[in-house]
Amino acid sequence: MSCSLDLIGFKAAAAEFAESLRGTPIRELFGTTDGKALGTWIEANFNTFLAERHAYNPGNAARGIDFPELEVDLKATFITQPLSGVQNLLS
Repeated sequence: MSCSLDLIGFKAAAAEFAESLRGTPIRELFGTTDGKALGTWIEANFNTFLAERHAYNPGNAARGIDFPELEVDLKATFITQPLSGVQNLLS
């Protein structure tokens, strides 16, 4: 049985998901420099990962937010092309 998703569970699941990918080749993304392809892959696979563990309503592109109940949007970027907003947070 899956439990309801809250922000604490979301953060824990995100860390677990990231760790599960460590050292795992993602062949679909080999050679791509398209940030959209990376984001789409991460979002789809993270949603699958979450759905196996939690009950939640995923967002959609029309709503403009990935996890509306938590007011969280998922962003992915290449390490060589960080998001400007992320860079500003790190400064």
